[in-house]
Amino acid sequence: MVIVMAAKKGNKYAKGCETSGRPAIFTSPLELQSKIDKYFDGGARARKIITALGDVVEVPAITICGLAYYLGFSSRQSLLDYEKRDEFSDIIKKARLRVEMNYEEMLCDGKPTGAIFALKNMGWYDRQELTGKDGSDLIPARALSKEEAKEFLKELNEKC
Repeated sequence: MVIVMAAKKGNKYAKGCETSGRPAIFTSPLELQSKIDKYFDGGARARKIITALGDVVEVPAITICGLAYYLGFSSRQSLLDYEKRDEFSDIIKKARLRVEMNYEEMLCDGKPTGAIFALKNMGWYDRQELTGKDGSDLIPARALSKEEAKEFLKELNEKC
């Protein structure tokens, strides 16, 4: 037996009402921006240790999930859903860009594997370019016969 319950009449969260679902965590862009600024200015709870100019320094570990948690969201997706709202869109885009920038800066560290993984999850990808110094293709667009391939490799070796 399945029991289905409907929302009470007059319930402000009833389906079809303007405010259906959970109430908004942030009602104004200024409020959201202020809380995001606090996160980036040291509110991040997790810390990482880096070595800079011979000194060991502890700095905040800035992440999308950390930001979502700090802002009071129950999931990373809830934070990203705010980007769909016109009044919050630019603020969330800039916050995501700042997190992405943090990972990009980690690529210069001696161990960039974690940053590479995170950036790939943010839409970055590896790209291999098969072009010569002058921008021409290194690999011809058609299959070569054995003789053509030998000639091509011979020419390539002479250029290098």
